[in-house]
Amino acid sequence: MATKLKFGLLLPHFGEYASVERCIEGSKKAEEYGFDSVWVRDHLVFEPHGMEGEDNSHIEGPLMLAAIASVCKKLTLGTGTVISHRHPIHLAQAMAGLSNICGGKVIMGIGLGTFKHEFEAAGFKGNTLQDRVDLAKINSELCRRLWKGEKVTYKDRFFDFADVELKPQPLKPIPIWYGGGTPASARRAAEYCDGWIPGRVPLATFDDRIKYLRQSVRELPGISQKILKKANCSLQWNK
Repeated sequence: MATKLKFGLLLPHFGEYASVERCIEGSKKAEEYGFDSVWVRDHLVFEPHGMEGEDNSHIEGPLMLAAIASVCKKLTLGTGTVISHRHPIHLAQAMAGLSNICGGKVIMGIGLGTFKHEFEAAGFKGNTLQDRVDLAKINSELCRRLWKGEKVTYKDRFFDFADVELKPQPLKPIPIWYGGGTPASARRAAEYCDGWIPGRVPLATFDDRIKYLRQSVRELPGISQKILKKANCSLQWNK
């Protein structure tokens, strides 16, 4: 039976089973078995979630994807998700470099992050939820501008830089997917991203989020019918 479904795997680059060798060998097997993508998470100061045990081992996700790109040529490489503790220039450069390493098959998932202490460790003292909401949007917008080859000057309460131009640019446009399980995450995906990554939600909640995502896409001012059609097609399997 024909299907438009694609399948990806989250790699064990964190926790008790964190292993470069396992990630690389597992990715080879995934490619051999016909999987479409492999994914990594992102942390600066990793603390396992409750169900993940107590081992705080964590191999940097983008580096893990770069290593996999050297041995797997068919897989799309995704971040599920990067959090905005990096400077946006650094994030844009890292993802553009990964695009050049893997032939352009990259998806950048982005999200707010779970742990306030990771942002504090990166220098964002006293950060609030709204700060992290703003940082995710700022990073997304600045990455897109830098990936397009713009010479960017920018200043706000977080960043201040002038006349920055990124080379090399990504081999292909890098889609940005917003990650999260809340209605707000679905709304942000519709507002300024190219897709949505649900996080740890039951199927009934997932169905509600999909309905809300479609509604949000329709209600955005000035949205084209082409974009709306694309959003609907990408979610047809859930009907």
